[in-house]
Amino acid sequence: MTLMSQAYGFMGWMQFWGGMLSYFVVFNDFGFTPAQLLGIANKYII
Repeated sequence: MTLMSQAYGFMGWMQFWGGMLSYFVVFNDFGFTPAQLLGIANKYII
């Protein structure tokens, strides 16, 4: 059971980082650089 839970935990982190990579690649294709995307949510808070 321990090996199975470790494998699921590792795959979860791999999927997370794969999702983040694809997020930045797609937005970069549309003209938003990663530097522009980081912290963009804090710009428009009143």
